[in-house]
Amino acid sequence: MKYKQIYLDNSENIIKFLKIFLSFILAILIAYLPNYNLPVNAINTLFILLVATFLWISEAVQPFAVSFLIIALEIVLLGSSNNWHNWKIYLQPWAESIIFLFIGGFIIASASSKVGLDKFIANRTLKFVGNKLDNIISAILFLTFIMSMFVSNTATAVIMLTLISPIITFISKNGAKAILLAIVVGANIGGIGTIIGSPPNAIAVGILGNQAPSFLDWILIALPPAILLAIILRVYLYFAYPSNGEKVSNLNLEDNEMLNSKYKKIYVTTIFIITVLLWLTTSIHQIPTSVIAFFPIVAFTLAGILTSEDINSLRWDIIILLVGGLSLGFAITNSGLDKWIAQILTIGNVSPLVTTLIAVYTIVIVSNFMSNTAATNILLPLVIATTSSADIQISVIAVAIGASFAMSLPISTPPNAIIFGTGKIEIKDFLKLGTITLIIGPVIFLSWIYFIK
Repeated sequence: MKYKQIYLDNSENIIKFLKIFLSFILAILIAYLPNYNLPVNAINTLFILLVATFLWISEAVQPFAVSFLIIALEIVLLGSSNNWHNWKIYLQPWAESIIFLFIGGFIIASASSKVGLDKFIANRTLKFVGNKLDNIISAILFLTFIMSMFVSNTATAVIMLTLISPIITFISKNGAKAILLAIVVGANIGGIGTIIGSPPNAIAVGILGNQAPSFLDWILIALPPAILLAIILRVYLYFAYPSNGEKVSNLNLEDNEMLNSKYKKIYVTTIFIITVLLWLTTSIHQIPTSVIAFFPIVAFTLAGILTSEDINSLRWDIIILLVGGLSLGFAITNSGLDKWIAQILTIGNVSPLVTTLIAVYTIVIVSNFMSNTAATNILLPLVIATTSSADIQISVIAVAIGASFAMSLPISTPPNAIIFGTGKIEIKDFLKLGTITLIIGPVIFLSWIYFIK
């Protein structure tokens, strides 16, 4: 038995090594053999992008390890091309505001779990929707969808994950995946419904100027197809991860040493509600969501709700994964590779519908590897430059909406990274869901837009 285990371990290591080796070989062949007529930095960035993509897809190594590799390759291949002192720019994502928003979200989830608040909320939710898992999944998806229309998808995902954390402990593997992916769908697709639901929406309104739709017009344009897409993806989850009539009957609401403290439960609940209200009202007080995240961080740590052990147990590997994605996105933008990708996928002298469809699929693909906000900022000027004045509004809105369809990888969106942090979702789950969304999302939205035109 001992030798058999050694053999299995060695076989797994050999397979992992082969995956890593093939990832580098394929990336080299694709990036360096053809003549793309690109600057050296752009070619090197393409190589880094391909290596990271192949490693993430093959799961040859831990996803966070790929993030370290990305930064190391950027320092070696990009930092030295002009000046070795420039290498620090590829570490700047460690100080990005979204990192602190993630930490704040993890802090809220940890404190809520420690005092039993998450189990309390989940128990009340079960009493409202019943204990049939399919009903719970549907309720979670559309509650997340509605919240994401007015709150950042990151904050929404954190809140919903806190709510369902005790539920996924007591259900099957399929059920856990379905309910977690329901949060991904709701958080990413729900933001499409309003102008304030997603940064790309606001960018589109800003760039359209006088041609921009009103708040209500945007809802009429974007919300119906968003709801339809969410329903379709809910049906996909139903068949891809069948619950087989499973019911949630026991949340194991046992007391622990902190659960007996009424004061601490009230304290965490109060901080939780204030934080959510601040996130909901950012348009009024203008405080960024990442700055608001410092409030629970300070409140829970100073009050002793969370100890150093609790902080050490946070999913720092997810933070590293996010940093790698942000650093890769910066390299893509800084090297000019993003514009090259957008330009080769943008075709002139064709019908406006075809041009718009190509632009939408382009932003979906690009946004899987970099910030959808940055991708929107880059692609929308190209769309305006290649679109007739009569079709500009439709094209710009469609491309902005398309940025929210990117959910094929853990780094594609903050909700993806948050849900991946549970350890219950595999990269292939994101790939399947993201591929379906990529294929049918643009078709549904463009069909609706041209129908009401």
